[in-house]
Amino acid sequence: NTLYRWDPTGSPSGDTEVYTAPYFSREMPDLEGLARCQSFARELELRYGITVRLYLDADDIQPQGYRLEYEYRAWRTIQALKLLDQGLQQYPPGFLSAVSEPFEGVTVCLVSDIRGSTQWGTLDTLPGIQFLEGNHAYIVLATGSGLPGALYHQLCHLIDTVVFTHSSAYDTWEGLNPSGFRYDYSYITNLSRN
Repeated sequence: NTLYRWDPTGSPSGDTEVYTAPYFSREMPDLEGLARCQSFARELELRYGITVRLYLDADDIQPQGYRLEYEYRAWRTIQALKLLDQGLQQYPPGFLSAVSEPFEGVTVCLVSDIRGSTQWGTLDTLPGIQFLEGNHAYIVLATGSGLPGALYHQLCHLIDTVVFTHSSAYDTWEGLNPSGFRYDYSYITNLSRN
C-alpha cells in the first residue's frame, strides 16, 4: 500500500481565501453575536411591549417541574428572534398590550431546551411552556423550527388566563359536555392512549 500526501509547495492552488471560522461552545460562546441578539431583543421589547430574555438571563427562570437549558448559539438565537418577531406580527396592534394588562408584565424567554419531569406529570421535552410567577406572566420557547406554533399555543394559554380572571364564560363550560364526559389534563396519561 502506498500513502500519498499533497505537497502545497509543489502545486500551489493560488487560493488566498481563509476557510476557517471560530468554534463556539457552551463554555466559550459567541459573546459578540449574543450581544447583537440582545440588541434585536430590545427592539422587539419596544415594538411589542414585552420583555425578552436570552442566554443566561433566560436561564435565571426555572419554573417548578421543568429544567431550562440556556441557548448559547448566537445563530440559533437570531433565528428564534426573527421567528418570534414574525409570530407576534400576526396579531393586531394593541393585542399584546391588552393581553398583558392584567399582569405586571409578560416575559418571553428563548432557551435551547425545555425538559419536563414525570414526577411532576410533564413531558420529557417541550417546545414551550407558559406560567405565572406572582402576577408576572412568562412564556418560555425552545429555539428551533417549532417556535411559531409553540408561541401561538402558549399565547392561547395566556388568553385563557385573562378570560378566566375577567369573565365567567368558562364557569359553565363543563355543563355543555355530554353526560359522563370529563376532560383529562394529563400529558403522561394521554401518551399511552391511542
